[in-house]
Amino acid sequence: FWESLKPDTVERLSVLVTPDVIFSDPFQTVDTRQEMRAILIDMFTKVDKPLFKVHGFSWALTRDPLPEDVSVIAYLRWEFNFAFKGTEEFQSIHGMSEVHMNHDGKVMAHYDHWDASTQFYEHLPFIGWLIRLIKKRV
Repeated sequence: FWESLKPDTVERLSVLVTPDVIFSDPFQTVDTRQEMRAILIDMFTKVDKPLFKVHGFSWALTRDPLPEDVSVIAYLRWEFNFAFKGTEEFQSIHGMSEVHMNHDGKVMAHYDHWDASTQFYEHLPFIGWLIRLIKKRV
């Protein structure tokens, strides 16, 4: 799904995730399929040529203390490349996702883990300068 994500493939969420899916990344947490869909659609309005590449994955059968209806957890190591609208400079974000699936194979939760400070904020004009200054002092 992620490697082939395009504006016209976002609708596949309806068969891949539960209606009450939790989606979380460093910027937001939502708890419905419609909100997750809105995040993906919004991404296409803000960036050009977004491309996800999954570099590796593993999975495990779950044990307590997770909810009973979670049967598999998958871990994905990925890279996200994009350019902000109106710029030519490509950005690259590396991260991991923890994906919880139910007995039907539908995604119940998707938690993205990546360092927004060094991979995103540090590249913004004023905030990036401030973060780099703070890092030097620390």
